Formats: sequence, structure tokens, C-alpha cells
Amino acid sequence: MLHFTNKALIFLCLLFVLNTSLHGQNYRVQIGAFPEQVPFSDFLFSGVKDVYANVDQNNINRYYLSENFHSSQDAEAARRYLVRKGFNNAQIIDMVREKSLCQANDPAANQGVIYTNINTEHLYIRHLYFGFSKSSLSLEAKEHLNKIFLKLKRNPTLRTTIQGHTDASGSPEFNLALSIRRARAARNYLVAKGIHSNRIDVKVFGESTPVAINISVDGKDEPDGRKYNRRVVVVLTDSRGEVVNDIERMRDVPGHLRINKQTLRQQLIYAELKR
Repeated sequence: MLHFTNKALIFLCLLFVLNTSLHGQNYRVQIGAFPEQVPFSDFLFSGVKDVYANVDQNNINRYYLSENFHSSQDAEAARRYLVRKGFNNAQIIDMVREKSLCQANDPAANQGVIYTNINTEHLYIRHLYFGFSKSSLSLEAKEHLNKIFLKLKRNPTLRTTIQGHTDASGSPEFNLALSIRRARAARNYLVAKGIHSNRIDVKVFGESTPVAINISVDGKDEPDGRKYNRRVVVVLTDSRGEVVNDIERMRDVPGHLRINKQTLRQQLIYAELKR
């Protein structure tokens, strides 16, 4: 089943930052991540209070403990508490380490903050890229899907959510249709290999949720940025609908091409001018 959205401004949430200057409180604990929103009452009923949420550039809803922690030991104690409460994919985010891993020209490093889209070390989220105006799967995309197929085959309780995206070239209507074709290509590949379609959810976003700039700071076309937006995002979830742990780190987009406060307004103006 296809789920459509016209929330063109959803990626505003990806600029929600984690401030690392709070007197040495350098550890965050992520409770879990979900493709769909989770009612805060679910956490409250589990005995977990003071939770905040934001949405990253992959449209994944992330939930964190509100408290920062001074030490890894305190953060680990909190993580273990969450696991006992049933949040088996809780993880610690070392914000100082994340900052050190940023490229020198990364806006997160320059501004002294950490963007949530780089806090994905233990989350299995795979990007498949496409040629300009294309919806056919590349050999590399098929290799990634083969790995996803094997994981789904070996773990029958897992599900997958496939998201279709485009760059900002072309009309919004054309891009929405193109994102459908891209998402369907990935879904059909998995189905053809033997994964039942009822284990696959599909969402399409067209051009509305870029991970990279479509135009440069001087208003010129940015093909190096657009190629990262021509993507399908494949997310694996468990029986609770939660993104499962793995050892993948998604740092595909170079720092100077990422959406940040300086470029966000430009992308929004550009999108409005097209309409």
C-alpha cells in the first residue's frame, strides 16, 4: 500500500540540534527510532518519562531521554534501564565523538552542534541512488537489496519500509510520480526474490525531503547535491515497528552539501518559486 504525504516542510525537523556545551554532559540516550510516530503515552505507560522527539532527514521519528549525561557509565545505566522496559534498541550517543567524526567543512562542526542525521551508527538504514529522472535499479542498488533480502529471509519477524525520493528538478507532480516508480522498483525486486508484499510498506515524498542542497548558496544548480536526493531509503523494523540495531553508519552526504540553517531557507524559496 502506498502512503502519500505533502508535508513539504517536514525536513525542518532535521535541524533540531543536540547542544554539546552543557557543562560536560556529553552523552545522549536514544530510546528508539520508528518510521511512524509513536504516542508519548507509550513511553509513559512503560515507566519512561521526560521524552522528546524529532524527525531526521530520513523521516525517521527519533525519541530521546531529555536528560544529558555526564559520563558513559551514567548513560549506560540509563540504556540498560530502557532495555529492561522493553526498548531493546536503545543506544548511547557520544556527542563529542560524533562531532569529531564530522568533516572539517561540515556545518555541524562549524557551528559547534550535532545534527541528528549523523547519529545513526547502530541503525540499519540503507540508501539506494538513482540516475537523473531514472527509476531503474543500478547494480549497486541490487547488491544492497540482496543484503536486505537475506536479512529479511533469515528474520521472518522483520519488516521493511521503503521511501521514494527525488531531487528538485522537474515539477512537484512529476517528482511525486517518479518517487513512486523508484519505491516500487525496490519493493518489486524484494517481492520477486520471495519477500511477501505484506512485509513491505512504501512511502513516497517526491522532492519534499532532501538530504542535500539542490541549489548552491549563490542560487546556482548543485548537481553534486541533487544526486544524493535521488534516492530510495530502505529501513528495517522489528515486530514493534522499531528500527533495528545494526552497525551501519550513514555519512553519504559530504558536509558542505548537507542541508543546514544557511541553505534551508534557499531550498524552501526555490520550492515555492516552482509552484
